[in-house]
Amino acid sequence: LEHLKELEREKRILFAGPLFQDDGKTPCGSLVLFEAPDLDQARAHCANDPYVLEGVFGSWECRPVAQVFPGNS
Repeated sequence: LEHLKELEREKRILFAGPLFQDDGKTPCGSLVLFEAPDLDQARAHCANDPYVLEGVFGSWECRPVAQVFPGNS
C-alpha cells in the first residue's frame, strides 16, 4: 500500500479496495480509482506497482473512466 501514499497525499485517490468473489469473502483482485494527468501516466503508475512488479497480480488493466454520478453541480 506504500505505493499509493503519494496519490493519497495528493488527494488523487477516488476509491481503493479489494474485490471479492460472489461469497463476499474470497479475494479476487483490487480496484484503485485515481486521477491522473493522462492515460500514459496512469498506466506508468500501475505498471510500477510493487504487486505488479513482483508478480502478485496475474494481470492488470488501466482504463479511462468518466464520472456521471454524482454530478458535479
